Amino acid sequence: MPRAIGIDPALLQAALEGLEHRLADTNEKIAEIKRLLRTGNSTAASPVKDTNKSRPRRKMSAEARKRIAEAQRRRWAEFRARAAAKAAKKGRKKASATEAE
Repeated sequence: MPRAIGIDPALLQAALEGLEHRLADTNEKIAEIKRLLRTGNSTAASPVKDTNKSRPRRKMSAEARKRIAEAQRRRWAEFRARAAAKAAKKGRKKASATEAE
């Protein structure tokens, strides 16, 4: 490996000490996780209850479904109308620009 030119040895020593400290912390965390796995005291190892299945599914009336569908149709119609108006406006500008030439 080529030797780095101009790097302060004190800086490298500080970096090494910092990394060794992080390594020690990581090793402690790994040991703690292994201990939890051996003893079975981990709450994360317990099965997770599915909360969605414990609650009954809400029923929607046919009238409510109809109102929602109609509202969605109105929103889409409005969206399409705006898009068509925007496209028409854009087309007119191009037409007038070509007429001027």
